Amino acid sequence: SKDTTKATRASLDKALKDIQQVANLKAGVLPADSVMLGLPVSYWLDINNLNQVETAKKLKTKVLVIQGGNDFQVSTTDYNEWQKALKNKKNVSFKFYPMLNHLFSFVSEKGTASQYQQVANVDAVLINDVAAWIKQ
Repeated sequence: SKDTTKATRASLDKALKDIQQVANLKAGVLPADSVMLGLPVSYWLDINNLNQVETAKKLKTKVLVIQGGNDFQVSTTDYNEWQKALKNKKNVSFKFYPMLNHLFSFVSEKGTASQYQQVANVDAVLINDVAAWIKQ
């Protein structure tokens, strides 16, 4: 956009490069005690080797998949993929909260990470829904 500064573009470009590097990370490329994006390399290697959907498909326990519609970190597309992959599993429940963010607090728009600087609670509706799901 017109108001995106050169510094902001450079920062976003670096973040995208870092994310791509993490996504393609292979064991042994970096020293074991290296840190990328604020987390140990071992964390990223574990995440990259884990197929969360296939793992969830094998679970026999109850699974609750929840998503905030105003989550700017995890998209509704991801939520829809989980629904599609687990639609035939009787042990899986889904709940979508249009006005909640990544931290499951109420926000009026997707916004940015700056919303995390404001004190907020997990939405009471979500808390009640999770409690009811646990009790069922």
